[in-house]
Amino acid sequence: NTRYLRACERAETYVRLVRQNQIKFEDRSHLELLMGEDFFILLHDIMFTPSLMNLADAEQQSWWLHKAQDYRIFGTYAQTELTHGSNVRGIKTTATFDPTLYNNDGGWVIDTPGLEATKWWPGGLAKSCNCCILMARVVINGRNMGPHPFFFQVRDWETHETLPGITLLDIGQKLGYNGMDNGAMQISQVSIPRRHLLMRFVNVTPTGEYSRVGNQKMLFGTMTYTRMQIASGCGVQLAKAV
Repeated sequence: NTRYLRACERAETYVRLVRQNQIKFEDRSHLELLMGEDFFILLHDIMFTPSLMNLADAEQQSWWLHKAQDYRIFGTYAQTELTHGSNVRGIKTTATFDPTLYNNDGGWVIDTPGLEATKWWPGGLAKSCNCCILMARVVINGRNMGPHPFFFQVRDWETHETLPGITLLDIGQKLGYNGMDNGAMQISQVSIPRRHLLMRFVNVTPTGEYSRVGNQKMLFGTMTYTRMQIASGCGVQLAKAV
């Protein structure tokens, strides 16, 4: 729609200004407000990139973080499901460990087992983003280890085509916020490498041995931080009416 296309134009301008002026990641939020439009990079900057900064280990950050900060990949955050919002532990999307995948280094089989598990609302997922932080229940040897964050590619890096086993949808027109292309996602038995589980606070070996590192509450820190940003943003929007 026209609103989305205008948001994309402003997103392009935003990225150009960031690069031309070498604006540090932590200083970009003021520029985003000045753009005057809700575009998909907001989710990339508020949820996707901070997840890599706070939940990925050093090696994983070397793979993805610089690309994210330079907007060479675009991501969002896929946690909410059609029937599960704030009840994070109730999400139905599963990541089942298979030690035989990837030449016996191990991998995960990601699945949304039914309509209720459809990922719902992620900003930028419908058209813009090519990857996301995916929250899914880790299952190892039949044991449910609870929700964990994964780096999950959804579109081809070069062609932007949706990857096999993934269905991406646009949730359609909303009462507001239509510069943002909120989407939905269904996943059917898609395999990803073992190390795509973000491992700063957990570790899973190639044989499936699970261990915790530090405070497990940090796994849910991204959404907590986002709620704080929403409250702050409400103040900005109210100020526009004065």
